[in-house]
Amino acid sequence: MKIQRCSHISSAALPLRTNSRFVLAGSPRLAACPQATAPSGARTFHRSAQARQSVYRRFGENRYYTLNERRIAFLYSRDVLKWAAYIGGFVGIIAVANLDRAPVTQRLRVILAPSWLDMYLARSAERSTIKSYRNYILPDGHPTVRKVKEIVKRLTKNPPRDLWPDHMRNIDWKVTVINSKDPPNAFVLANGHVFVFTSILPIARNDAGLATVLSHEISHVVARHIAEKTSRVPVSLFISLLAISAGIPNSITNLQNLLFELPSSRAQEAEADAIGLMLMSSACYNPADAPQFWSRMEQAMRQYGLAGSPRFDFLQTHPSDEKRRKALIDLQSQALDRYHMAGCDQYGSFVSSMF
Repeated sequence: MKIQRCSHISSAALPLRTNSRFVLAGSPRLAACPQATAPSGARTFHRSAQARQSVYRRFGENRYYTLNERRIAFLYSRDVLKWAAYIGGFVGIIAVANLDRAPVTQRLRVILAPSWLDMYLARSAERSTIKSYRNYILPDGHPTVRKVKEIVKRLTKNPPRDLWPDHMRNIDWKVTVINSKDPPNAFVLANGHVFVFTSILPIARNDAGLATVLSHEISHVVARHIAEKTSRVPVSLFISLLAISAGIPNSITNLQNLLFELPSSRAQEAEADAIGLMLMSSACYNPADAPQFWSRMEQAMRQYGLAGSPRFDFLQTHPSDEKRRKALIDLQSQALDRYHMAGCDQYGSFVSSMF
């Protein structure tokens, strides 16, 4: 931003409001300084009457503002740029030191959050969910609860090592089924607590459909997606502070959400689809059921008015139904390889009877 200093202007006749606090934030464009003077008694940002002043006019306005040159130049000073470079370099070194690749997709990402933070957030979400739905939780002996437990046990009993990182090996799995007419939902916390809403059961239709959504949600824990999101919080806060200092917090926040948060969310959902497809195939569930389930899920969300427009996929947290289905179809050959390697052709019925 360029500001022209008007040394010829005295504080005699500029139309400034003496009871207002003027800030530089949000000034879109600046016009040249007029031959004018400020009214006597106008408030300045320096105690000395001889303080050097800068006067500017917002584009399209007839009102003039005065600011101390030091405040204007603050964000453009060498000291600020130097410290910003130091902080950026430090963050870059930390990020490189904590690079990690996700299972199956091998997507490169940064994970700074420790495992204990995952557990803390999981316990907090667990308490909150149970408190909110305590009157709607089905008893352990209910047939639906037993069915969900059977599928979770089958998915987590003996998965391939490449799908099951070390942080998954000591999880104590727990299932809670909520009898609710809320929009269809299911989620899995980092501590192994599985929550399933009964409203998703008609969409699942069968064991393979329910295994599709459960393996997808378990895959979020496998890939530590919550830790990945948490790791971006310090960077987001730093960018927000810079935006506030520059006077454009809303613009930067929206841009950051559009360029980083939403694409990352879509990448995580697509990744959970891929890992979940391999996981359910290794547990002898037919991978061909996965694309069909997500198509039904998309239709159900439209009925609830929660589905986004495919034209504006870049504004959504989840991939569009078309992209999701195509990606799962493209992965069918890999999923079938795992299905055959697990001996599901010959022993699928026997494996099913074991759980």
